[in-house]
Amino acid sequence: MPSSGQRRKHKRLCWSRAIPKISTRSGKASAFRTRYEPFLGSIKNMSHFTESVLEEAVLEYLGSLNWDILFGPEIAPGEPGAERSDYRDVLLTGRLRA
Repeated sequence: MPSSGQRRKHKRLCWSRAIPKISTRSGKASAFRTRYEPFLGSIKNMSHFTESVLEEAVLEYLGSLNWDILFGPEIAPGEPGAERSDYRDVLLTGRLRA
């Protein structure tokens, strides 16, 4: 068994450490990082971290990369803008062929 001195040589991964900067061509990632860093830093306290926090962060980031963000019920199966016939259709073949 290693001594306590040997165990301390290994760095622990911790969310309180600095979050690496995401680099993009547009440079908008730093604004994303600044805005959501408090949420990312609180992951160790899961009561403040919810799926909606992650979803909003990802949608904002993808929007900053000029991706189109669509509202789920408008593109659900059976709607005029649907791209799948059923939720079990994982691949959107129309987009893959385009």
